[in-house]
Amino acid sequence: MLNKNIDTIIVGQNYLSYLLAYQLIIERHDVLILNDDRISRDDGHFKYFSPMESSFIKAWGEDLETPYLHDLSSYLKVSPFIAKMDKTEVVLGRDNPYHNLVELARKLPEYFFEILEHIDSGGITEDSFNESYFDMCERLGKTLCRFKTLQNFNYATFSNHCPDYVTDIFEIFFKKISMDDGFDDTKALFSYTMRSIFHDVLTVSMPKVEAFHLFCSMIGPRYFLETDIIIEKLRELLESRGGNFRDSQIREWKFHKGRPWCVELNSFEGIVHPRKLTFIGGRPRQIPLRLDTEGLYGNYVLNVKRDVVMKRSLPFYNFSKQYMGSHFPFWYEEEKDGHVQIKVFSKVLLGEKEEFLFEEIVELLISENVISKNDEVLDIKIGDEVISGKVAKSLNLPENMVLRDGAFALKGEKLKDVFYIGPCKKGPLGLMSSLMETKDFRHFL
Repeated sequence: MLNKNIDTIIVGQNYLSYLLAYQLIIERHDVLILNDDRISRDDGHFKYFSPMESSFIKAWGEDLETPYLHDLSSYLKVSPFIAKMDKTEVVLGRDNPYHNLVELARKLPEYFFEILEHIDSGGITEDSFNESYFDMCERLGKTLCRFKTLQNFNYATFSNHCPDYVTDIFEIFFKKISMDDGFDDTKALFSYTMRSIFHDVLTVSMPKVEAFHLFCSMIGPRYFLETDIIIEKLRELLESRGGNFRDSQIREWKFHKGRPWCVELNSFEGIVHPRKLTFIGGRPRQIPLRLDTEGLYGNYVLNVKRDVVMKRSLPFYNFSKQYMGSHFPFWYEEEKDGHVQIKVFSKVLLGEKEEFLFEEIVELLISENVISKNDEVLDIKIGDEVISGKVAKSLNLPENMVLRDGAFALKGEKLKDVFYIGPCKKGPLGLMSSLMETKDFRHFL
């Protein structure tokens, strides 16, 4: 039987929802997770990550005695990809950091060749480099999870936990990509591309601490988390620990002086009274929660049957100087069974619908030879993923996101004790920012 007076409702179901719920249950809080499908899961932000994030999640899972997350490796799949920047194509994300670095040095020698020379001249073998890399990421993930918060986290956190030669090669990298002597559009495109892939932000400049995290992410494997099985197990564990789960939408809510008063579920339980609401996921859609969408980019997903089959073995990101900062900054292609799926990222528009931009998107893809006039567009829909064209002003302070009640368009009341975790928060380290903000759970109490 569901308690009608609940401390916290978490809207959105993913592994981060359950980590927060377990943490709150330890603090003797009643928790209800709602699987309301109107807040997207955002597979890009939550499902793709590097060994550092993997170590963080495993350490948190171990501390919370959550075996499914402590043994996270069983649910991870290495997911390499191609990043195209104008005419340069780089294959990254393979399960061999040294090979990834060689690829970067071969395709982008102006930034990475000196790094490879430094490693080779120091007598560091491929095996020792790979071992050092994975050990470093393991240490850093555990340190960030167990001993650091966003407030006391800086570049020294990284540099104090890595071998001296890693600090040396990072310093070479940071100097190569810096634009202290003036804007360089080639360097800008490189930073713009890599930050969008690894940090979920479409920005160019970055301080040292953000650049170090990016450097580690670029040269390591990229993992994809298979969530279907693990989510089911996490739900069973939640209920065994006294938490609650409902596969239900929010039908209606009421606020008193900006704070949650009641939530009506689209299920037989009806009305419950939470003290706090937390949304974890991508963009809330068709749900009466308004957040600041300025600078956000969503995506349109097209499934296309090509007239001429162009087989690519790996997913493919396409960036160019021409489209940096434009309405359609980049697109992503992946071969599916019998067709290709294309995700075109686009500035978020109020009241957007698929048909509004369909013709413009198709014309763009034809002009860039992504598809031809003979190809058949099977369908188009608004996708789940979100990337920000802006970044939070400080790594150490999460963006102060204003959430409003959208049920009454004219009133638009600013809400208190209502939180959001996800890519719309514009965190400068992508998923790591979301993990660290959620781990510092005191403000959810």
